[in-house]
This record gives sequence, structure tokens and C-alpha cells, in this order.
Amino acid sequence: MIPVLDHSSGLDLRGKTVQIVMTRDFRSLAPEVVEKLNEKWMDYGTVWTGVAESDTLTLQIPKEPETRNCITLVAK
Repeated sequence: MIPVLDHSSGLDLRGKTVQIVMTRDFRSLAPEVVEKLNEKWMDYGTVWTGVAESDTLTLQIPKEPETRNCITLVAK
């Protein structure tokens, strides 16, 4: 979750465009673990043990987001 408005820090992303790139680093796996995983997965492919990075995700946050009334659902 990305905070859009945080009064305590002064953060206000309303009306802004935010770009996010997600990175996952698998290099922390011990070499012995990587070797065992590669042996087990040999028939299916290669175990990824490097760094994976997503494409850039662009979020355009509206200046005045539309809101709706909250409705409480009661289980019957």
C-alpha cells in the first residue's frame, strides 16, 4: 500500500504522478541452497538466483478522488 496523504509527515500525493519499480533480490540465498534447488528443479527450468526488476508502473493519483458512502454488510 502506498500512502497518498499523511498529515504527520506532510506527504500529499494527490494530483501527482508516481512511478514505481519493484525489485526482488534473490542473491541472499546460500550457494548450497541454490545448488539443491537447481538439482530439484532441473526438469522444469533454472532457479532464478539473481535480481529481478519489474517494468516501471506509473500511477496517476487524482487531485480530488471520487468517494462513495461506506455500506455495512450484515451476514444473514
